[in-house]
Amino acid sequence: MKKSFWIAFAIIFLCVIFIGAGVFLAEKNLKNSKKSLVDSSLKDELSIIKNNIKDGGITLPTGQKQPASSSAENSPENNKMETPAPVKEETTKAPVEEPTKEPTKESTSETVANKYSFGILGDTQKTTFAADGGFSKAVKILKEKNPEFLVAIGDLFSSCDETDKCQSKMNSWKNVLDSLFSKTYAIMGNHDRVGKDKADKVWQDFFSFPTNGPEGFSELVYSLNVKNAHLVFLHQ
Repeated sequence: MKKSFWIAFAIIFLCVIFIGAGVFLAEKNLKNSKKSLVDSSLKDELSIIKNNIKDGGITLPTGQKQPASSSAENSPENNKMETPAPVKEETTKAPVEEPTKEPTKESTSETVANKYSFGILGDTQKTTFAADGGFSKAVKILKEKNPEFLVAIGDLFSSCDETDKCQSKMNSWKNVLDSLFSKTYAIMGNHDRVGKDKADKVWQDFFSFPTNGPEGFSELVYSLNVKNAHLVFLHQ
């Protein structure tokens, strides 16, 4: 019984040794194989790099991940800096101002020829026609200004209803105006026509205005030209 036991034990022991030795040898051969493969790969890669250096360029060996740029982009010809395309500048042209036309001698002389001044009198019915009255003072100022003409805008006299009384007031009014009377154009106001038709007759006899107005309104409604202006005088 003991003898059989020891025989079986020896057989098992030898099997374990043989199996262990086989595993050891197999691992050793596998490591040597990998090492030879790596050495061979490194030699090939070094050879490729050396050849590329001789040719003037470097190319990564096969099997490694290449960068995004290709070998053509890394060549000496393409390594030159690219000149950016010229940017077209847009310029905004400022509006050209037309030169101001200077007035010609003809236009200047025409403007000067058409210039005129005029004075205005209004509501002189309350005046006393005295030398120191407001009407007389206004006329004195107008004489100094020497206008082309005067315009009396109505109510020259108060309550012009009686022929003789109205005529007297008109004469006093004319005397105050003196030299300006001949170039005064008047419009009849409501106080100048209290006597209605009688007042119209006194007015027409006293003044000498244009008779180009509508029928029945001679010298009461009229118009005239002064230089390049057309003036219209309407009955109030």
